[in-house]
Amino acid sequence: MNEIDELRPVTAAQLLKLRRDPLLSQCAPEESGLLGNALVLSKCCYYEDKAAFESAEEVMEALTAEQIERLIRLLCAGEQPGERPLDGGKSAAFDQERFHRLQEETT
Repeated sequence: MNEIDELRPVTAAQLLKLRRDPLLSQCAPEESGLLGNALVLSKCCYYEDKAAFESAEEVMEALTAEQIERLIRLLCAGEQPGERPLDGGKSAAFDQERFHRLQEETT
């Protein structure tokens, strides 16, 4: 994974411009969320005051979907990568108890 020591939020205008990227209109709807987040992170992730990624493709090659989600959550919360680990741990949205209940209901 590329080193990331700072997240710099984009302005609302920059976000809209990123969301209008031609790549997003060419992909399937189920891919657009991940690609859109990768586009945002390509503009927001920095290491030692330099961009950590040159493109959304580079973000997707370097990070897992879970890491992308965690970075987006940190960005939205106004937190920095050093404040919460990106690797290991569970997804913030995963509910282990609910998973087991649903698993029992289907067996």
